[in-house]
Amino acid sequence: MRIEHLKEFVTLGHTCSFGATAKLHYVTEATLSKHVAAIEAEVGAKLLIRDTRHVRLSRVGREFLQDVEGLVEEYDYAMARAKALAASTCLLRVGFLSDACGGLLPKTLKWMGERHPEMNVQLTSTDFSALASGLVARRYNLILTMDVDHELARRCHVMKLHEDELCAAVSLDHPLAGREAVGIDEMAAYPLLLPDALQMSPLHQRMLEVLDRPLDECSVAKVCYDMSSIILLAEVGIGVGMAPRFMERQYRGRMRFVPLVGSPAVRLSIGAFWLKGKDEDLVAPLVAAFGDVVQGRA
Repeated sequence: MRIEHLKEFVTLGHTCSFGATAKLHYVTEATLSKHVAAIEAEVGAKLLIRDTRHVRLSRVGREFLQDVEGLVEEYDYAMARAKALAASTCLLRVGFLSDACGGLLPKTLKWMGERHPEMNVQLTSTDFSALASGLVARRYNLILTMDVDHELARRCHVMKLHEDELCAAVSLDHPLAGREAVGIDEMAAYPLLLPDALQMSPLHQRMLEVLDRPLDECSVAKVCYDMSSIILLAEVGIGVGMAPRFMERQYRGRMRFVPLVGSPAVRLSIGAFWLKGKDEDLVAPLVAAFGDVVQGRA
């Protein structure tokens, strides 16, 4: 089993799209299918469930993705660290939620690079759940994510970067799609797509705060194990999901993200997190650069 093929599988597990994954890895869809089939043959189980329109992970596939993701990250870290040591640079590993920081991250990296050319930044875009576990496991020195995990915030220094909000994520033909805003009670009248209480505990808790009612008073269409699944199922009309507004940029024209009103819990902040007492000198140049950009000094 080749590491390049595992990297393709990790991307496929998050995009649920053979076309998008093939483009990202510069292979044909046919070649990608062969690589996935080879992995499935070695594992001895189907990792993907495919029909004429959609691709999704099987139960074994979800578990395999979590295990392999850490392996791929460790491999990339080992390679990057060895190269950085050979070049006598400082390796800074940053995990981030795609689109969460908008144009803030590239501007900050440019600003820091001009002042600290010795810094070698390794960027990894991954799922919300993988960021917190990756920081705790020291796969990342700093992460950029939603400030919804109270336990993580207790263990970290946190620098607030900007505000965001939870929206009702619905298909284009959903009754709520034409609304400018929707109340919590109105949203709760429809079948909901909820994050799993174990795999996505912080988001699960935040969405319970938003709903402000027992789950047995709600209609639950599906329990999901990652945000990508919530968005995919909302897009095809299986139910109503709750998702941060920043994801709208990625799915514009395919579905609607309708602002939620009626609960202070819909407000989110996007922040930089790094563990207390760990890597503080290493992350300092990037933290300072974020401060300069946010305060308009860059």
